Amino acid sequence: MRQLAEMKNSGCVVMLEDNKVEDLARMYKLFKRVTQPTPGLSVIREIMAAHVKTRGTELVQEEEHKGDPVLYVQGLLTLRDKYQQVIEQAFESDKQFINALNQAFEHFINLNQHSPEYISLFVDDQLRKGMKGTSEEEVEQTLDKVVMLFRYLQEKDVFEKYYKQHLAKRLLGGRSVSDDAERSMIAKLKHECGYQFTSKLEGMFIDMKTSADTQEAFKLANGGSSKVDGIELAVHVLTTGFWPTQVGGKCTLPPQIAKCCEVFKDQYLKQHSGRRRARVGLRSRAHGLAAGSTHAPNPQPQPPPPGPDAAPQP
Repeated sequence: MRQLAEMKNSGCVVMLEDNKVEDLARMYKLFKRVTQPTPGLSVIREIMAAHVKTRGTELVQEEEHKGDPVLYVQGLLTLRDKYQQVIEQAFESDKQFINALNQAFEHFINLNQHSPEYISLFVDDQLRKGMKGTSEEEVEQTLDKVVMLFRYLQEKDVFEKYYKQHLAKRLLGGRSVSDDAERSMIAKLKHECGYQFTSKLEGMFIDMKTSADTQEAFKLANGGSSKVDGIELAVHVLTTGFWPTQVGGKCTLPPQIAKCCEVFKDQYLKQHSGRRRARVGLRSRAHGLAAGSTHAPNPQPQPPPPGPDAAPQP
């Protein structure tokens, strides 16, 4: 029976490679009848799992894929889609075959230490530009497939580290194509790993809402304008602990920028007394300067935790 399934030019592997679903379905029904001495389906399942492992190992070790995270993850998704369809169409969605497929993917996806980073970069690419013009259903399908790959990762904390960095850049740079897609991805990760895994990611979204409220309050207090001496002032209010840490350096601001900082500081502290702010750097934009900043509350003896502090973005 195994000899028949492993025939060089017409066996199970050839059928899998050539996607001969009807032939595989006939093989599945035939081998299903065999129960002694070795269950026939276990033979097909072992051959399929070994073949998927071989193809997957080749994919994650291929040099072309190593240099392109998007191509790397797309290759994984394409590979899984292929064999998922084979199992559904030829193997009657047999749960044991699905388990074998999952075990094979978990084996080879962790052979590449960059897999957590690459999966995060793929999501970053999709949420910045890859999902433009796609329907909500298509977005959900893509995110579901990515979460399936995430499920195979053994170092999920490494993925979380990279995902937080990439999410921070999308939020602060206004580069995300959809807040709904961002929140949907976080909800899926939360479902997989629990609240603790996503608490900081969710906190980043809360900070962005606080930033918008703070910006509007400053504008109202400044006579309906966000400008200080002709310089447009934008503010991000970030809570220490939610966002990726940066090593702060000394920065001497031009007098005009320093004045913007003081004007905002005075207005902000009128509304939020007892907080301290920490500006950690500058980043340039196409039309002016923006001060990247983090904001740390003064220690409080009792919960709830204190609110965030702010620094200006002139």
